[in-house]
Amino acid sequence: MTAAAFPSWLVILAIISLLLAILCVAFIVIDETRRPQRRWVMNLVWPLTTLFGGPLWLAFYARWGRAGAPPAPAREPVARGLRVNCCGVGVVLGNFAGETLALVFPQIAPAFGFGTLFKEPIFAVWAFDLVLALAFGLAIQAKATPRRTISEIVRSDAILIVVWQLTVFAAMGGAQFFWLRPAFGGLTGPGDFVFWFVLQIAMLCGFAAAFFVGGLFSPSNEDEKMRA
Repeated sequence: MTAAAFPSWLVILAIISLLLAILCVAFIVIDETRRPQRRWVMNLVWPLTTLFGGPLWLAFYARWGRAGAPPAPAREPVARGLRVNCCGVGVVLGNFAGETLALVFPQIAPAFGFGTLFKEPIFAVWAFDLVLALAFGLAIQAKATPRRTISEIVRSDAILIVVWQLTVFAAMGGAQFFWLRPAFGGLTGPGDFVFWFVLQIAMLCGFAAAFFVGGLFSPSNEDEKMRA
């Protein structure tokens, strides 16, 4: 993969975006130590999803996610947003762990098809990311709601995780191959600030896609209780 030479303005913009997200995450973590969520999984969901959502997700948390905050209105878009946001924890963990592990252990890319199925290592790492996103997401949801059956988890959470993750791939691929490579001569990777900035944007696109798909089916009663 050819490394790109990014302009200083883009690097600075990426650093600012990442620092803002980290500050928002720190606020939520501190707040949750003082007022823990009723459901333990939500103590993970809000900080992790705020890594890409930044100030927007902090406002979302302060209004409807904070323990002791007024209950979310019955309006369907808000309830759906909260439900979809819960699936984001698996996607965040899968992408962060997958990209970091692939950087540290280069043999992961060949194990997932680089050189045989894929000409670009980025596609092999994406396959690894998807596997981890599903594993993390479904394991956390199964642990958080043990009364749900496997079919219920797959019917709701697995679909949203896959839609979210595939949209992340589409957005990242578009940015990498149709913007960064033509404009700056190469692709970005997990060793660059720009990579994580672009991933933030791709994750927001993934949330939007999962939000749309989430409106096509109704969650189970246990699902709703977990997000309350």
